[in-house]
Order: sequence, then structure tokens, then C-alpha cells
Amino acid sequence: MNKNISTNLVLKSLSELCEIEKGFYIPAYQRGYRWTRQQVEDLLNDILEFASIKNNDGEFYCLQPIVVKNDDEHGWELIDGQQRLTTIYIILTYLEKEIEMFFGENKKYSIKFETRLDSRKFLEEQLKTIDESNIDFFHMSYAYQYIDEWFKEKGNKKKIDFLNVLCSPDKDRDGINITNNIRVIWYEVEKEVDSIQIFTRLNMGKIPLTNAELVKALLLSSSNLNKSEDYIRVKQLEISSSWDNIENRLQDNDFWYFLNSERNTISTRIEFIFDLMSDDYNKKFDEKYKVQKQNNDYYTFMVFNQYLNIHGKESILEIWEDIKQYFMTFQEWFEEAFLYHYIGYLTINRHSIEKIKLALENKKKSEFKSYLQSLIIKDFKDVNIRELSYPSDNTMITKILFLFNVISTLNSKSNIRFSFKDYIDGKWSLEHIHAQNSEEFTDNKQMHEWLVEYKDYDFNDDELSEKISELLEKNNIKDRFRELQKEIFEKFSDDSNIHGIENLALLSIKDNATLNNSIFPKKRDKVMALDEEGSFIPMCTKNVFLKYYSKDLTQISSWNKSDRDQYLTSIEKTLEVFFKVEEDNDEE
Repeated sequence: MNKNISTNLVLKSLSELCEIEKGFYIPAYQRGYRWTRQQVEDLLNDILEFASIKNNDGEFYCLQPIVVKNDDEHGWELIDGQQRLTTIYIILTYLEKEIEMFFGENKKYSIKFETRLDSRKFLEEQLKTIDESNIDFFHMSYAYQYIDEWFKEKGNKKKIDFLNVLCSPDKDRDGINITNNIRVIWYEVEKEVDSIQIFTRLNMGKIPLTNAELVKALLLSSSNLNKSEDYIRVKQLEISSSWDNIENRLQDNDFWYFLNSERNTISTRIEFIFDLMSDDYNKKFDEKYKVQKQNNDYYTFMVFNQYLNIHGKESILEIWEDIKQYFMTFQEWFEEAFLYHYIGYLTINRHSIEKIKLALENKKKSEFKSYLQSLIIKDFKDVNIRELSYPSDNTMITKILFLFNVISTLNSKSNIRFSFKDYIDGKWSLEHIHAQNSEEFTDNKQMHEWLVEYKDYDFNDDELSEKISELLEKNNIKDRFRELQKEIFEKFSDDSNIHGIENLALLSIKDNATLNNSIFPKKRDKVMALDEEGSFIPMCTKNVFLKYYSKDLTQISSWNKSDRDQYLTSIEKTLEVFFKVEEDNDEE
């Protein structure tokens, strides 16, 4: 929706809709009624399912939002929601005798059509007869038939339960609606809005109104601000401006991926904050006013609306202050180096940001740091990293090397930060620093290509170079390839514990494939080339191939047992604070 256009957003029960005198008006830009049996039965089943369970006071079945505009001449222009409201109208028509019996009257809203004038008459007078002479008549009459068959299958008892939620008028207790009935999200746009533009936006690819848009409409609704026009305009401008600032910040992927490991497809990212807040609010409601979350597409909006019902419309500004407070908390975490790295690691490892935020309350910074460390420790309880082996322990090895990279980046004297965005964008694998023998090479072509790469390499060993040249001249090299490859590998390393964590580093799957079981110095050159080309090479992976952890740099082209031992010692020392579980962390 145009962010400069304010809206009026309320929940209306079906009984309220039936009181609307002007009725609904379907403009010419919309096609006619087209719901199938499946869609009609899905709606009936959903309503009956709600009617058949015990609900909290005020809990209701929420239809998808309807978008309307007040047209003084024709009534309420129905921009979005024609199919749902037409189906409900047909259900009301089918149940008209029962409604009059149980509720004393049978009011229905009217539906008018700009160009299909006969459709209104058919809807009001001829539904019960199958009519295939007109596409609207066809779908409307068959919908009535589906409804008839469905109710006959369910029986009278189910019909009564259905009626109770379909038509029950609103009842208040202490200013709060306590009825269990059907309601719609009534989204009224201003008269200046271009109806066709909104209709196109909502129906091209069937993009629904999101929780974020509905919450924004609540925040900007003049009826909720309930002050003078000047005050309303100032507050609407203030909220809209702050909203844009928060949304723009959340659109920064460095910030976003620090907070999220999976929620990466939300178009309006501020909805992430609303979702967290709605859970927090809902937990604090009295049991009888809690909003059901399961199978509820508009749970977040409904919680915010319930908050207003309980605390009054003037509390809308309290909600906005809470939204800003949530954002400022996340911004502070992002800017504080140790919080950024600890929390970013935890969110990627599926720790709830909601739980982390809750733990922050009433804690000093040092206490919060200890709490985050305790969460990290739990991932490695009873783990001995010297006993881990590839490939059986790949998940744990990957997790340890990820943490090693994160904490090493944090401890570096530069202002470099670990990029959680780049880490999430890549799919990560374990790279052997000293390569395994290439058992996956199964044909002459693969083996030949591998040897060509080393044909002109300076091994400082004329005999080894001659062996490579001689083998490349043969048609079938399979028989001698493995033996020669092993000799080449042994030139740059020994074979001790090739599958331990001390011989492994993190690389993206794409970059890992580029290294292609190369010898250590070749891998180093390729890693540096990838880094120059802009690939995300984690700090510790670069350090390994630069032999940063090794004391003896006279053998720069090899990766031997002493190099592995020193690399392992660096991992252990860096992560010592997390593997040394202290009693106070255990108790916490």
C-alpha cells in the first residue's frame, strides 16, 4: 500500500457486516465469482473445525482481510475479498430458515455488480437451481449445491454448532469482545487511493496483505490515535519515518543475517520484530484472552489487536515504543563486538533470538556475556575434539571450526568482523588441508587432467617430475596413477591422522571443488586466488594455508605433523573458555 495513505483497520463480525445498509459493490475491473468445490468445502471445514473445539473468550475464526473503499454513491467498493464474501452470502442464503429460527431475523449484506447486473438478481433469488447459461450463474449455483451436499453429510448437530459461530452477534465484557464467532479483517483505504492499483497488487500472483501491513494500518489508524487532526498527522509522520528507518536497517543483510539464519524471504523485514513481540504479548495475556497461534495466518496482527482491546486504543503509542525498543536492542547487539559474534554464532546454530533477548532483562553486561557463553558451551558438552574424525563427526567438526573462526575474528586486533551474511549465503564443507588420495578419480581423463596440473610444478625432485611426464605419455594410466599420486602427496606431508580436525578447514562447497585434491602448496595458491576474487574465505582457513599457526616456517610448502599439532593447539586455546565448563555456568 502507499505508505502515505492512512487506513482504517478493524475486526468486524459477520453479524456486523449484515448490518451494513449500503452493501458491497463489485467494480468492473474484477472478474466474477469463481470458487470451486474444493475452495467452498475448505471454508466450510475450517469454520466447523473452529466451532467444534473449546475456545478462549473472544477467540474467533478470522477470514482473510477484505479491502474496501467507501463509495458514497454505490456503497462499499470491494477491492479484495469478493470470493470469500460471496461464498459467505451463499451460505447465509442456504441457512436462512435456521438463522431466523435461532436468531429471530435473517439479515444479509447485499452484493451489487457494476457490469454484471443480472448476477445480483441471480444471487438473491435463483441460487437453488443449477444454471449453466452464464459463467457467474454456473459457479454461484454449484457453490450452493456443494454447500447443500456438505451440510447433509454433516447432519443437524454440526449445523447448529456451525450457526453459533457463523452468526453470533458480538458480546462485550469489560469492554472486550468475548464472543466466539467469525470475523473479518476490515481494511478500509482512503477515498483518494487508486483502487485498480491496489487490486492489481493484491491479485498479481495473489500477494496477500501481510501481518506487517496490517500492523502498520493499526499504528497509523486515526481512530487509534484519538486526538486532534494536527496531532494525528504529526504522529503518523513520526511513525512512518521511524518505520522506514527500521525497515531500511533490517534490509542491510549484514544486520539481518546476524539476527536470522532462516527467516530470509520476508519482504517486509520489520515483521520479524512484530512476530517476536506478538509471542511476548500473548504470553502475558490472561488465559481467556490468548490468541490461538496454530494454523493462524494473521496471528501476529490479531495479538496486536487484542492488546488494543485489553489496554485501550491509546496504548497504540506504547506498542510503537516497544517496537522501537526491540529494534534498538538489536542495534546495540550488532554494534558491540563480542555480542555481535556470540549472538551471531548462536542464531546460526538455531538458538532463539527471543530467548536470548528475554535473558538480557535484568542482567549486567558481564552476566549477559556469561549467559551467552553458557549457551555456546551446551553445544560441546562431553566433546573431545582430539577424538573427532572425518566423516563420521562432520557436523561437530564443522560447528567447532565455525566457532573457531568467529572467535578468532573477534580476538583479532583489526576491526574486521565475521560475516554471517557470507556464511549463510555459502554452503559449507570440510576441506582436507593435506589432501586425501583421489579415490573418486575413476577414469583416465580425470587422472590425466590431475597429472597435467603438476607436470611443470617445481618439486625440486627431477626423478618425480620425470615419472609424471612418462605416465602422461601412456594411454592407460590407471595402474600406476595411485602409486604416483601417493608419492606426490608424501612429498608435502605425512599420512598421520589425515581425518582429524587438525587436518581440516572450512570452505564453501563451491570453493572446495576448486581445490580438487591438490597438494598443499597448490591449495594455498588457489585459496589466495579465491580470496582475491572475492570469495568468502574464513579467517582461520586463510591462516592455515599461510601457516600462521606453525612455528617452523622453513618448510613453507609442506603440511606435516608438527603443523597439524600447532594448529590443533591454537583451536584448543582459542576455544578454551567454551570447553572449560565452570560450575556457575552449569548451574545457570
